[in-house]
Amino acid sequence: YRAPLYKQAGYKPYIIAAMIFLSKVKDPVQTLDSLIKANVKRFYTVGR
Repeated sequence: YRAPLYKQAGYKPYIIAAMIFLSKVKDPVQTLDSLIKANVKRFYTVGR
């Protein structure tokens, strides 16, 4: 059932990442909440 969903999503990396995330974790709401509360910097800028 995933193959048609991937084809429907086309090249939309955020949609595909969300599908992978939802399939990997048991409780996505709790997992996202804990990631937000951890407040870990995830984006880095390359030297200026």
